[in-house]
Amino acid sequence: MRGRYGENWRFKPRLEHSRWNCVEQHCKLNTLDEASGRGKSDGILRVWTVGQVAFEKTDIRFRDVDSLKIEEVWGNVYHGGEKPVPNEDIHLNCDNLVIARQPIGPLPVGKAQ
Repeated sequence: MRGRYGENWRFKPRLEHSRWNCVEQHCKLNTLDEASGRGKSDGILRVWTVGQVAFEKTDIRFRDVDSLKIEEVWGNVYHGGEKPVPNEDIHLNCDNLVIARQPIGPLPVGKAQ
């Protein structure tokens, strides 16, 4: 990745304040080019917020060896950076976290379990 800390990938549109947001993510590891022994740049990272695509990148090289697999899920949230700076505490609540092999989609309003 370019830059001192890598590239900055952002959701568009951003998550909305003061409401529940449904976020779904799809990650597919890149394939390998057996001739060169390197990973191809065909990995996918796609994110939906409330059913709409908010981020998509389809040219990612996550790995160069087949033995690297997806082993865990990590929820990393940057919470801050707003201007003007809030004059009161802000909070982030997470609920109904699911890991699945198929899309689930947003729950109908009032149907949270």
